[in-house]
Amino acid sequence: MLKIIKKEKENFGKDFPDINILNADKLYILYLDKKEIGYASINESDKYHKIVICILKEQQGNGYGTYLFREMLKEINQEFELAVDIDNYKMIRIITRCGGKELGRNGKEVFFLIPKYHDSNNKKDNV
Repeated sequence: MLKIIKKEKENFGKDFPDINILNADKLYILYLDKKEIGYASINESDKYHKIVICILKEQQGNGYGTYLFREMLKEINQEFELAVDIDNYKMIRIITRCGGKELGRNGKEVFFLIPKYHDSNNKKDNV
């Protein structure tokens, strides 16, 4: 059974020493049968949000990253712009699968417009 636990900023620094997570505004931890299998963090800026999604290697390819991204979209519940490293093809695939529209590139990042979440905008997961 999948379960997501959201942690507030002041409560997750000691659990995850990664600098990207420590600077995050929100953190979501994904559990499968009580075992932590991944996390997602959001840094919200004035212009572009930064999202990091990390799934254990042995759990990748099962739709968990897409599932986590969609759950985050439900909570954000508004249209926003997102910047992704240009080499992060897995995240780019998740974003386009979830209805994101590419706005442009600058050589190191791809910029997307992420629509407000609606079930009809998203294809079904296999999770």
